[in-house]
Amino acid sequence: MADVKAMLKVKPKNPKIGEVASISLMAMHPMETGQTKNKETGELIPAHFISEIEFLFNSKAIAKIISWETISANPFYEVNMRVEEAGELKVIFKDNNGHSQTLTTALKVG
Repeated sequence: MADVKAMLKVKPKNPKIGEVASISLMAMHPMETGQTKNKETGELIPAHFISEIEFLFNSKAIAKIISWETISANPFYEVNMRVEEAGELKVIFKDNNGHSQTLTTALKVG
């Protein structure tokens, strides 16, 4: 799988120390269940879905989500964290075919 189009957002954009920030990931992914038939050939489309999402802040895990094929296409995942300092946010997501993709963004404090 080639890299999928994905967005990583933080709300509020520049949270204050002690404030809770929402970190969200939206990925443009088909999330195929393996039970859908190709309309032209009638053959089953192989399962292809995001299976694991890990949220890290300054290289420390803040959340790990195990996902299944029943999540809708273009899934949206969100976690909250209390901001104690500025740093780097990283999200790593993997699919059931072994492909991995990483997004990073700087978290600035206001």
